[in-house]
Amino acid sequence: MLVGKSTSVIILATLLSKNNKVLLIDMDTQASVTSYFYKTLIENEFDLLGKNIYEVLKGNQLINDVIINADNNFDLLPSYLSLHTFSEEPLSYKEHRLKNSFKYLKFKYDYIILDTNPHLDSTLSNALVVSKHVIVPMIAEKWTIESLQLLEFFTDKLKLKPKVFLFVTKFLKK
Repeated sequence: MLVGKSTSVIILATLLSKNNKVLLIDMDTQASVTSYFYKTLIENEFDLLGKNIYEVLKGNQLINDVIINADNNFDLLPSYLSLHTFSEEPLSYKEHRLKNSFKYLKFKYDYIILDTNPHLDSTLSNALVVSKHVIVPMIAEKWTIESLQLLEFFTDKLKLKPKVFLFVTKFLKK
């Protein structure tokens, strides 16, 4: 069942960009956020195949070279379908690759928002390592509690303590 994760991220980033400088990073292997902004990428002749979060995480691209302006105060670091192979890459310090890239960000952002996989993998690890807050879009149902316990286990394993907020996107009436 779809939770509306990517849609929620796009809406949040758009609203925040009205008064703040926002960077939205698409770290989802489905690249839904990137698909939403595909027209902008095409109009700007952006090389999506060579400039995306996967290439940053692998160390093939500098973070500043893959960011595109999507709107006023709103920048995007797109994903690409090749991101699904990142977890299989034999890279050192894999969970800290995004954090290391952040050191070189040219612009100061008020908010950096990351759209992630719903899976516990290396892309999610990278997102959690750089996050102070985690917003979990969810459907209000029994299984959600089990998912939150799994997220807590994962953050404990990484020795992280981000503040976790729940964002109910659907309510199942039963």
